[in-house]
Amino acid sequence: MTKYKLNTPIKSFNTYVFDCDGVLLDSNRVKTDAFYNAVLPYGESVAQAFVDYHKANGGVSRQKKFEYFFLNILKHAVLPQEKYQTALDEYSKLTAEGLIRCEVLPGVRKFLTSLPSQAKKFVVSGGAQDEVRWVLEAKGLATFFDGIYGNPIDKLALVKNLELKDSDYPGVFFGDARYDHEVATKFDLDFIFLSAVSDFGEWKEYVEKNNLQAFNDFFSVIAASQALPMENDTAEVESTPGVVSKKRKAYFFGFPFSKERKSTFTGGHTIGPGVVNKLVEETNSTAILFTSSASHYVSWDSVNSVNQRVAFWDTAADSIVGVSDTEMQKYYSFLPTVQEMIERNQLARKKIFFDPKYQISSSVRKIAINKIAFWVEQVKNDNVAFYINSNVPHLADDYACYCVCRANNIPTAFPYRMPIVPGVSARLYIPESLYNHDDVYARNGQLISYNRQERYGDELPADLNLIYQEVVLGDFTLGTLSKEVLSRNGGQPPKQYTPPEKSKTLFRNVKENIINKRSWFDFFYAKQAYSTMICNKKEYDKLCISEIPKSPFVYYALHMQPEASSSPLGSFFADQLRAIRFISDNLPKGWKLLVKEHPHQKLEERPVNFYSDIMKSTNVNLISMKYSSDQLQEKSNAIATLTGTAAFEAWLKKKPALVLGNIIYQSAPGIYKIRSKGDIEYAFSQLKSGVLHKESDIWHYLSFLGLASFFGHLDAYIDPSIPVYDLDLDENEKEIGHRLSTAINVQANKLEGVDL
Repeated sequence: MTKYKLNTPIKSFNTYVFDCDGVLLDSNRVKTDAFYNAVLPYGESVAQAFVDYHKANGGVSRQKKFEYFFLNILKHAVLPQEKYQTALDEYSKLTAEGLIRCEVLPGVRKFLTSLPSQAKKFVVSGGAQDEVRWVLEAKGLATFFDGIYGNPIDKLALVKNLELKDSDYPGVFFGDARYDHEVATKFDLDFIFLSAVSDFGEWKEYVEKNNLQAFNDFFSVIAASQALPMENDTAEVESTPGVVSKKRKAYFFGFPFSKERKSTFTGGHTIGPGVVNKLVEETNSTAILFTSSASHYVSWDSVNSVNQRVAFWDTAADSIVGVSDTEMQKYYSFLPTVQEMIERNQLARKKIFFDPKYQISSSVRKIAINKIAFWVEQVKNDNVAFYINSNVPHLADDYACYCVCRANNIPTAFPYRMPIVPGVSARLYIPESLYNHDDVYARNGQLISYNRQERYGDELPADLNLIYQEVVLGDFTLGTLSKEVLSRNGGQPPKQYTPPEKSKTLFRNVKENIINKRSWFDFFYAKQAYSTMICNKKEYDKLCISEIPKSPFVYYALHMQPEASSSPLGSFFADQLRAIRFISDNLPKGWKLLVKEHPHQKLEERPVNFYSDIMKSTNVNLISMKYSSDQLQEKSNAIATLTGTAAFEAWLKKKPALVLGNIIYQSAPGIYKIRSKGDIEYAFSQLKSGVLHKESDIWHYLSFLGLASFFGHLDAYIDPSIPVYDLDLDENEKEIGHRLSTAINVQANKLEGVDL
């Protein structure tokens, strides 16, 4: 049987030209199905005949193919323009919906990475140019190429337009169709045929007849170029490739780690990829990774990376997937939260710019339903085995996908962090679910929850013991202990949150957006943001009190928004006005609720009249920003928060707290988990009676945290300021990956009775 080898060293070319479908992406089936379904209304037999024509004429533009369908298959004397355009539009819609799921073919990333940097690289496709550029960007491949070109210009004209000079030769064209070879021959380019997913049924005979170089995939090309023995010596023509891995597919979200986005404590290393690598290894899976750093993962053959911006806003938001009302019923419960997350996104916020209070409009609801329908279809079509996130799912899409997976009994897991104490502690834990942080996965995968009667050990981990000795028994607060340890070790405190950039002045706004001709819309958007910020600042300063009251009070520290700590973890109380009103309506007689704004909150993100709305309850006061959180905690009778660190800090000083959201320490003695009117009434009855937790209660719960959480860090933006010798990078990656994969395996065993 004939075997194929390279005639020219692969790295000796000056120009590399690639077809897209069937060469870079496993998208031929997407296109074939779209051609079939676009003309299916005319009958199954003619639809099949059209598919046969399409397969025999790979590389020919869709316009010419649909012309052929109406003129040659349906035998119209004149092209029926309206029907022709309808079929084209339907094909485009079906293709766009399918392309986001298609995979990068084996070896593509590795091959592109290996090519000489000075060589020219182009994509010349029969697919629509915008479509091809969009999908290659989504797959993290666009940056490899000097140009990406496509329909409506024919391939012959596209290659001609490259204007290849003598210095650009020798060049090579990678294709999977007869027409690709004809184009390559026309412009004196070497040609390599890739057979893995070619629709060209007679490719073997064609390759033999024309004495072409042919390979199964780019792994075979790489092996041949390195003069290494390939499996079965080379890719034989009769072999049937396993294009789609037999490993189970998994959805990964987040892991936004790249050279530009990394926690500085790692000294240049990035921990996200290490965790991903451990996960795919332990779960024996192929990851479809939706991330803002897709380009960082392009060389990974175990990961199909997708640019999350493209997937979330160019695809999901405009999805028109047909999902029945009956099927959608089980997803309606999380629709309001998806809407809320869309509304807080900057792209969506600009869409509803002219509503200064950011009211949810019908357009936002439509986008939310589109997104849910999109992920229902994606999860079903990809037969997703499990879901992993690098953080709490808190964007509209990763949240919607998470809820779809939960509703369909698909295993899910994500880590969440305990309050970071710079220089002292950085801890993660894996909750049972987004809304159940009482049950936590231990290292062996067992779900554990806090029990006052349980004995968890005789010693605390070093970081928790330091906190107990210096904060609980000593005079430090959590914040002052952190500063002391950092000072002692010569470290610098990290920026836990990026301080809000001051809203642009009118002069700067005019200069950037008008003089530099950027965007009138951005000009008005920035102008309104500045006005809102000034208005809210004046309102806060006008309404706040300057002295701490003598009467009993509960201190409520506003959460910075938008943030995961309030949505989704705050659930219903993500609207903090609701949380404040709920506490206010149940306060004991004579008590006050003191509310203080978060020091890093961007005031333009608060709705107009937000602070005056807070003050509508007579027992609620805004307190001046001159007071620190430590001062207000010390003077208060209790702390109230959704999931804030203030509750944990105060609890360590034997101050009770009310937690209205979902966080691990909500189950600690002395912290009251508030979900109902009965919960808050009970909490206040205890507080009025003087019931307080003791040092022994704190020690006991910290011993539980030693088992339920683990020393670790997985955040691209927050630096825990812990030396590498305290948090070994390799061990950190392995531990996080192991715990997540164990949690997934345990769920899979329970739900499906199989081990991944």
